[in-house]
Amino acid sequence: MSRLRREGIKVPPTEGEAGAVLAAYKLLTEGALRVQQRFTKPDDDWWPIWLTLTRTQGTILTPERFAPQDKQPTVAAVARWARRVGAVCVGHLHSSWTVIADQHGGRIPVERMQAIHRQMVAQHGSTVGIPERMEVVMVALHTASGSAMHVADIERHAGAPPTLAPFRLLVDEHREGDDSGMEGVMIDPLREAVWRRG
Repeated sequence: MSRLRREGIKVPPTEGEAGAVLAAYKLLTEGALRVQQRFTKPDDDWWPIWLTLTRTQGTILTPERFAPQDKQPTVAAVARWARRVGAVCVGHLHSSWTVIADQHGGRIPVERMQAIHRQMVAQHGSTVGIPERMEVVMVALHTASGSAMHVADIERHAGAPPTLAPFRLLVDEHREGDDSGMEGVMIDPLREAVWRRG
């Protein structure tokens, strides 16, 4: 596993999970836009980062490298840090290729999404070879009461740096009736770390 760099940041005191989610969303999405402004090449990309928020402080965690074999150990290390500091919210930002059922204003039929899911499982989560896949920056926010996921499409340009479309909400388990059942190796350890504090 690569080492995690930690940087403490000042954050306004938050009142409960809702305030922490809002603060984390703002920090991560505004940070993604600031990073974009420094891009100079068409293949520039957003580096994965994590953010832990307590009621009075925040920590940005960035891995020194992030190869596929680093994903689970890095998430485990972030979860340990979140438990250690008593995080109320853990946020995560990264670029990813994904398939979203109602992308680009349309809707992928249920049968096709089931076939895509089977293909991704067979490919250990990879979307390679799936024509419906799209490149996005994801912002995931985890608290004791649930998770939320926001995405912004990455627009690539020949001869110019990439840009982000506006962020849009995909899932928010903090809202009544929105139980997506978000889970996975990049999510479960982080949720468990804050659940113990919830």
